[in-house]
Amino acid sequence: MFSLFIMDCLILLISILVSFEFVVDAGHPQNTAENAKLIPINGTRNFQLDVQNDHPEKPWIVQGRNYELHSQCVRKGRCEKISNSSVCFGSRLPYTHTSIHLTDYNSQEEIIERLLNYEALKYVPKCWQIVQPFLCAVFRPKCETINNEDYVYLPSLEMCKLAVEQCTLLVNTSFFPEFLKCNETLFPKNCKNDVREMKFTQKGQCLDPLVQADSPASYYQDIEGCGLRCKDPLYTDDEHLQINSLNKWGASLCFLCHLFFIITFIIDWKNANKYPAVIAFYVNLCYLFICAGFLAQFMAREDIVCRKDGTLRHSEPTAGQNLSCIFNFFLIYYFTIAAMVWYVILTYAWHLKASGKNQDKIEKKGSYFHLFAWSAPLILTITTMALSEIDGNSIVGICFVGYLNHPFRIYLLMVPLAFVIIGGGTFVVLGTRQLLKLKIYANDEKSTKVMSNIIVRMGLRSLFVWGLISVAILCQLNDSQNILLWGDNLREYIICKISTSHSDEQTVCKMNHRPSVAILQLELLCFYGSGLVMFSWCWTSSSIGAWKRYIRRKFGKEPEEVKMAKHKVIAKTYAKRKELEEEGRMSINFHDTHTDPVQLNFDVHYLNSAATNDISSTWACNLTKFIKRRNATADLAYKDTNASSCSRKNSQSGIMCFQQVSIEATSRRNSVDSQACPPSKKYKPTVFSLPKNLTPSPTFLYVY
Repeated sequence: MFSLFIMDCLILLISILVSFEFVVDAGHPQNTAENAKLIPINGTRNFQLDVQNDHPEKPWIVQGRNYELHSQCVRKGRCEKISNSSVCFGSRLPYTHTSIHLTDYNSQEEIIERLLNYEALKYVPKCWQIVQPFLCAVFRPKCETINNEDYVYLPSLEMCKLAVEQCTLLVNTSFFPEFLKCNETLFPKNCKNDVREMKFTQKGQCLDPLVQADSPASYYQDIEGCGLRCKDPLYTDDEHLQINSLNKWGASLCFLCHLFFIITFIIDWKNANKYPAVIAFYVNLCYLFICAGFLAQFMAREDIVCRKDGTLRHSEPTAGQNLSCIFNFFLIYYFTIAAMVWYVILTYAWHLKASGKNQDKIEKKGSYFHLFAWSAPLILTITTMALSEIDGNSIVGICFVGYLNHPFRIYLLMVPLAFVIIGGGTFVVLGTRQLLKLKIYANDEKSTKVMSNIIVRMGLRSLFVWGLISVAILCQLNDSQNILLWGDNLREYIICKISTSHSDEQTVCKMNHRPSVAILQLELLCFYGSGLVMFSWCWTSSSIGAWKRYIRRKFGKEPEEVKMAKHKVIAKTYAKRKELEEEGRMSINFHDTHTDPVQLNFDVHYLNSAATNDISSTWACNLTKFIKRRNATADLAYKDTNASSCSRKNSQSGIMCFQQVSIEATSRRNSVDSQACPPSKKYKPTVFSLPKNLTPSPTFLYVY
């Protein structure tokens, strides 16, 4: 009996010893590196493990970088058997023991929970690819007993820096606590680590408002592999619809208005092609192309503002993309600048008219007008393309200059706008001042009314243009001042969404600072409003008359004729003085051309000439006196006989008198009858009849 008791005690003792040994083995790894040499690293707590290895490690190559890794690095710690799960980010760990001493956490359960939150980094694809082995090496490192002491294997400084470099967006957030900061105290240089041999299969993806990008040029700042989606996240879907609707109706209305203006000029081009009226034609032509650029988004919006990978276009032109954005930019930017220049030229030509400059002098400047108006915008357009400062705007639906780089927007857009305000305003003020002076000294009520109408038309339109441009500049300044704030707020919003994507916390991410859709609408209304102001030049009776004449011609009816003003008859006779000298006669057409559709071709010297258009026989007989004042027929031969109606005083001054003026018209009121001029008391006039082979015309005056 006693022997059996002794045997049971021995069995129990053996069982207890075996169980104790099992528990020890479960908590501590075997001593895998006896008599290993530990070399201190720069006086830190870290050691370089010098172990004889017949199979040297290969260099660590990551993203084309070659890292020479010498040996493994360790630090004293307490080893624990890996509990719960032996995987890290879906990949199995190649060891059985780990340590929590490289972190600030107290248990493996806390570390596993924290690693689940780090899976949010998969929304930063390039970061996720590099940071997985680094996080596993820190949160679940390999731990072994070396020389009868527990040591934790350390990741290298190079691994840490590479991970931080790819995760710049989140470096200064809670995702990177102090124990992950890259310094040689925590992470020695050139250290090998078994974690880098692990195969991580979880791939990264992009989180809205980011999308996967194909080209580095499309990457969002500090998030390689993802780019900002084409649809602007700073505006809501409802705001996108509002701007889209405004562009649709505004651009369509302006396009039709400018098209009507252009057609009005074309059907009456003979009368309309005169300065300064024709300048209004070129201004509206420019606006027509601009509106076409705005309307293009409704046919190919995605091609214009979006790249092939779904990101927003910026810094165009770029290789591998179609030219729709460049073409859209050219239509809008080039013709916007051209319209500005033409408007300044319009005010300048109006100033010349108001100053009494001859029409021929203004016409001679036409080639210079065209040279400057088309070449200056071309230079600015080429400069913008050379600097690659063309950006897409998804909410407006166009490509334009400096949406992201606002300093270039100031230089290439706002400076020309300021030039329009200063240059155009100066010429309008000078022209108005000149007309006001003439108005003060005008004796005729009708002349005063005509000048008042001219001043009001030009003044009001210029005032509207200045006001609209000024408001547009203020809107641009508001954008320039807040663009950085909006960009930082969007960045914080993206960080918030990534940080909370795998968190249990009920955090609502929102943007506190966004651009105002009302200001954007106001800016667009200023553009469309300025276009309608330019179109309003054709709100005249002359435009209606041009269409009436066009319709009459289409139905085979003779167009109405306009009587020539008396001052134009004199000017025309003066211009044909050489014909009178050479042939002894000349013909004058009493029918004048119609006024231009915008009624800008006025003459300050004869503003009331419409009241003196009736040609009487008395006026025709005194035509010689009017010609004499202009010295029109100097050095001509004359008859100093009794039959002559010229005085000797006139003959001495070399003036030839007209012996007879013959005219036949459709009505006696507007014609000169066939009577001769009243004879002089001293001289008996010689009467000449029309040649037999010459047929009088109702629209011509024949002078002999």
